[in-house]
Amino acid sequence: MLQQIARPLAGAVLALTTTHAVMAADMPVKAAPAPVVAAYNWSGCYIGGHGGWTRARTELINAGNTTAFGDLAQGDGFRVSDSGGIAGGHVGCNWQTGQWVVGLEAAGSWLGVKTTFNNTVFGVADDVFEIKSNWIASATARAGWAFNNWLAYVKGGFAFSGWQVSVSDVVPGNVGSGSDRNTHFGLTVGAGLEWGLTTNWILGVEYDYYRFSKETYHLAGASAGIYDFSFKPRDVHALVGRISYKFGAPVVARY
Repeated sequence: MLQQIARPLAGAVLALTTTHAVMAADMPVKAAPAPVVAAYNWSGCYIGGHGGWTRARTELINAGNTTAFGDLAQGDGFRVSDSGGIAGGHVGCNWQTGQWVVGLEAAGSWLGVKTTFNNTVFGVADDVFEIKSNWIASATARAGWAFNNWLAYVKGGFAFSGWQVSVSDVVPGNVGSGSDRNTHFGLTVGAGLEWGLTTNWILGVEYDYYRFSKETYHLAGASAGIYDFSFKPRDVHALVGRISYKFGAPVVARY
């Protein structure tokens, strides 16, 4: 009797199990969620260093001469150019909205441009002039467009620079020398490209152009009279590599 009841029951269980397996095989598999992609966030303040190459074109015009050793008449002068190194530091902050990035930055650098040339009116080594830069600094605003961890930007603002002009005449019979320093004020514009290597470390390259005011340099030294020059750093070009450390900006998740 039990065997007669068990056989139909086992058959029903087997049929039910088989039907469930077939239905399960026909059900669609739910797709896995798309991976989260981290969007680079340029917002935050940063500090860094930069270094590279610079070239300066300068203008030196005599503004007055009553010394015995000075050979240039009023209005005479030179336009010269030379290149050198630049190295310094920068600090700033960025604010990002969408793909737009705006910011403020201050930078200060040693500027290694030095030019030596001769006024050969009365001899090969008569009136040897030397022009050299000491430092350059700027305060600028930046605006750029971000492509995830790439940022292309332009910048512009105010600039300041320290220069020294010297003259020496060692050819008898009138000899003398003098030197003077001044700070020049001007404007700067530039452009650059940065790459967010990590959340905090940023690498970049930047070009900057500077143009500065004229200042008067008194080069008579201890000699009687005046030997004054109007000096202007007309065009200063700089191409630098940059490395910056950005503080505290979180990574924004995109799905």
